[in-house]
Amino acid sequence: MIERSRIKITITILMVLIVGALFTPPLSADTNGSCYYQFLPSSYLTQSDIKAVFKVWCDGAFLPKSLDIDFLTPQGTTTGCFREGGGWRCNYDNVYSGDGSWISTSTEFYISGQQRPSGTYTVVGSYCTSYVGSACITYTEWFSDHFYISDVPITYTLSGNAGVAGATLSYVDGTPKTAAADGAGNYTFTVSSGWSGTVTPAKTGYTFSPASRTYANVLADQTAQNYTASAVTYTISGNAGVAGATLSYVDGTPKTAAADGAGNYTIAVPFGWSGTVTPAKTGYTFAPASRTYANVLADQTVQNYTASAVTYTISGNAGVAGATLSYVDGTPKTAAADGAGNYTFTVPSGWSGTVTPAKTGYGFTSASRTYANVLADQTAQNYTASAVTYTISGNAGVAGATLSYVDGTPKTAAADGTGNYTIAVPFGWSGTVTPAKTSYSFTPASRTYTNVLADQTAQNYTATAMANRIYLPLVIR
Repeated sequence: MIERSRIKITITILMVLIVGALFTPPLSADTNGSCYYQFLPSSYLTQSDIKAVFKVWCDGAFLPKSLDIDFLTPQGTTTGCFREGGGWRCNYDNVYSGDGSWISTSTEFYISGQQRPSGTYTVVGSYCTSYVGSACITYTEWFSDHFYISDVPITYTLSGNAGVAGATLSYVDGTPKTAAADGAGNYTFTVSSGWSGTVTPAKTGYTFSPASRTYANVLADQTAQNYTASAVTYTISGNAGVAGATLSYVDGTPKTAAADGAGNYTIAVPFGWSGTVTPAKTGYTFAPASRTYANVLADQTVQNYTASAVTYTISGNAGVAGATLSYVDGTPKTAAADGAGNYTFTVPSGWSGTVTPAKTGYGFTSASRTYANVLADQTAQNYTASAVTYTISGNAGVAGATLSYVDGTPKTAAADGTGNYTIAVPFGWSGTVTPAKTSYSFTPASRTYTNVLADQTAQNYTATAMANRIYLPLVIR
């Protein structure tokens, strides 16, 4: 039997199944501070763990030539390591430095599939104190410590907020797995003790910050593992064809975008948006009348429209050929009546203004027509044109005198019983008025007028009666 003197080293193990937190001991040193040991990955294991690794190394003044590690079951019996490849004996991997300054050993203790009982195991480390030649005949116990194997796998939770409802968080824990965020974006999932890996959030139409989180050797719950989710948006842009047009669409709720002073517009829609954009402005029609989109996955540029102003006609008869109808549509404008006096002109939808007919030498009834917010054709907008006339009046000097003149055709006017007369001539008339009566001469013999633009009054004549004469035939014998 191998002689062993035992030095007991006790380390308190916090049981995660009771308190929910795994204790990973630091490197533990013996009393002389020259040797260290460590459980890998930890001192708390489950039946699903493949193996535990126990590592010891010494340096400095204490350099044993041989180290030995034994394992005791919860029942106190010695058990082998079931090392890979078969066999019960533990695989001691003794390593020495080239200069002899340190020694280390590690042992792999297999668990998964070995039908080991759950409970507290004891690991005993010994070093050789007596040799015969190169063979160790006496081991002295250096330390003993404990590790625990549980029937229930040790797990920890990773939790936080994904930033958006329905996000999927992907990770690998033995096999690829996912967890779904709830309606408020909150998520929780469990990973194995000592888990290392990366969690990546995803949802169609969203980007996340951070894009992922990486974990190494998880030995406690990880809370507040939050992400910020930003909706991916795309733009629909172009020219509406006219400044101030309104583009209507539905993105959850009805929305609008306004074209700027040059008619340009930009609409932001979410990833995968489907819908219709419809331009509108009072007094305009658009081609196309709308644009329909399905599953937008990129910016939509050059989404242009052609805007055409809606116009209405104002038409009628001016009452005289060649009349000019004046109005203002942004700038002063005119329309001309044709040879029959008919006219037509267009105004934009909603036009308000006044139309005034005119022609030299004519007056009109109505003098003008006023319109407000024209939204339909205005027909039969007729005027009555009356020629402007002026009077030439005075006293012919004798009752019954005849005053002759030409106004298109030869015309006459008769002086009344007191010699007074009145002649009506058109605007701008030019001509000569000649008084006459048998046995009378007149001074002046006539009056000439040029471009009459006002009444001509006191156009008097002096009539002189001529003496009666008897003419006898001349007889020559």
